[in-house]
Amino acid sequence: MVAMRISLAVATAVLPSLLLGQDPPQCSSVLKSEVTLGPVSGHRIDSVFVETAKPQLGRLASLGEKIHVRTRPEVVRRELLFAPGDTVDTLSVAESLRRLRKLSFLEYARVEARQCPTQSGETLSLTVVTRDSWTTRPDFRASSTSQRIGLTERNLLGTGRTVGIDLSSRNGSLGAGVTTFDAFGFGTGMTTRAQYHQYSDGSARSISLARRQASLMDKWRGELDLYDQQYEPKDAVSDNFERAGAELLGGLRLTPRRAAHGVYLLAGAESENTSLIAAQNADVVGPIRVERHFTGPQLGVSVVSARYDTLTWLLPGGAVVDVPRTVEGEFLIGMGRGSVSARDTAGPPEISHANFMTHYDGWLGHEWLPTRRSRIVSDIWASGYSRAGQWQSNRTRAAISAEHAASNGVWRLSIAGEHLREPDPDVRALGIYDRALAFVPRRVRFSESAFSLSLERTRHLKSFGPQELDASIFGAVSKRWDPSSTANASEDFMVGVAGIGVALVPRRPGRATVRLDYGFPVTVSPGFKRTPRFSITILPWLETSRHREKNGLY
Repeated sequence: MVAMRISLAVATAVLPSLLLGQDPPQCSSVLKSEVTLGPVSGHRIDSVFVETAKPQLGRLASLGEKIHVRTRPEVVRRELLFAPGDTVDTLSVAESLRRLRKLSFLEYARVEARQCPTQSGETLSLTVVTRDSWTTRPDFRASSTSQRIGLTERNLLGTGRTVGIDLSSRNGSLGAGVTTFDAFGFGTGMTTRAQYHQYSDGSARSISLARRQASLMDKWRGELDLYDQQYEPKDAVSDNFERAGAELLGGLRLTPRRAAHGVYLLAGAESENTSLIAAQNADVVGPIRVERHFTGPQLGVSVVSARYDTLTWLLPGGAVVDVPRTVEGEFLIGMGRGSVSARDTAGPPEISHANFMTHYDGWLGHEWLPTRRSRIVSDIWASGYSRAGQWQSNRTRAAISAEHAASNGVWRLSIAGEHLREPDPDVRALGIYDRALAFVPRRVRFSESAFSLSLERTRHLKSFGPQELDASIFGAVSKRWDPSSTANASEDFMVGVAGIGVALVPRRPGRATVRLDYGFPVTVSPGFKRTPRFSITILPWLETSRHREKNGLY
């Protein structure tokens, strides 16, 4: 009997605290925010709860609830930079919410602060509320040499892991592949990316291991990339490629933790062995054959922003879009012994024995808000090799875009340019976005230099769950210089287009836009027809390209 009374007394004392750890307390004072918690800055955090919700699927809700696994609370918790016992730091709260917004499997994230009166005073309880997005999606990619269709799950069993499978065709060769990503490296604590594709005449493999970013201002960073691509066709009408290499890179932060930006000193090493032979009649603007071997140490610098603004007018539905307040970029230069052998479409090969070479790869960008209803984004990329004062496999690209909020839509101006110098034979397309690309004849699309300009006015029409149907009116100009060797034309080409379009626009950052345009060439270079036509474009989210280019698959 005494034991029973003691057990009841212990249960009475412990049970309320256990319940408190499971559900957020009911308090009258609630502050909700998707950005930060300024009003309670400096207050002690007594508890942190996580609430996850399933995606809103409308009519498909009953079916979706049966097959969708809600994100596990621990997946959300590992992105938080605050915990019970800490004081509210507005920068840590803001960075935590930014990290959650970047997760492709979450529709939105916010934090709620509850100040609850108790007998001993007032306690502060924080609740992080998230809603899942629908993460099982088909993928389709197509280019002049390859097509790929597959299915990707970006939140496998609620763990935040990505797994994709696909069927593909490359130069007429069928293949299959698998891709996977895990921010915690399947329990290793290392961010892991891996990809494997097998074709009847070759394969493509790559793996990337990186120290997980605990915060924007980590003291150090590290990454290892390995890649191997081999294509050995049985006929001369297909490309013959072998490319293998590795890059080991580490970085040490030089700036104080509370600085507006983080500057990292980078050092590492890289090695590359490349043999590229273009198919007969392939679109190339450089050599048709390249043999390159390079190994050497690397030095560089990386700059990341630690201060952000936000805007809510860019996407329909008022989703929060983060805008870094400082210049960002990364530049690496490798120096070591190497050799290059290249052959053009005509003439003998140019052979260089082992000697000193440099390899550079860099990106520099800046976003800013001239007004609270305008945004400008500018970027420049450069990569290539230098040997004995000669450039090889050189690529320089620049882009600038400006957006201004309008009634139920936006005005958007985009300008981009690109220049290639002795590119590798496997470079078959330009990297700039060109709104008028469908009106450029295929034989001159791939050129040494290109310029693109477009201006559009969009208007939101109707919401479809996570996407919005937009209409637009646009004008675009595209110009090409020095087309590929198969173009049978040495003159420049230019076309100016006016048209209308509709698009499925994401209602949250990080997703692509699918656009259907109908345009009419207003002006075109002599000898080309002015033919109206439809075009379909898949435009990735702007931020996906704001990094330096890498060899291999990433």
